[in-house]
Amino acid sequence: MDTKYVDQMTKMTKNLLDSMAELQEINSRTVQTLAKQQLQAAEEYMNAGSDNIKSLADVKDLKEAMNKQVNLATEMGEMMKNQAKETMDVLNGAKSDLDTLVEKNVELLKSVGKV
Repeated sequence: MDTKYVDQMTKMTKNLLDSMAELQEINSRTVQTLAKQQLQAAEEYMNAGSDNIKSLADVKDLKEAMNKQVNLATEMGEMMKNQAKETMDVLNGAKSDLDTLVEKNVELLKSVGKV
């Protein structure tokens, strides 16, 4: 058997395993970041709701209660918008990492083919 062929197959296998490990790292990092964001968002929403309930205890009339509810809705809307932006930033970062990985693998395949 030609050692050049064996060397080429060994190199391709190593590159494949390295790429799979890098893909796993990208996926793991992305999921961990998104999970942390989700927990943080849940905590922020619960705190905002709890604070609103506490503030309603001191309400004297319906207009004041409605204003507090409107303020809560506005605050929650901002929180959701910020969470969506942060999530998109994480996903765009992962996409960029994946694009780089694919480009690297294409170049590796081209170089292996030239051996």
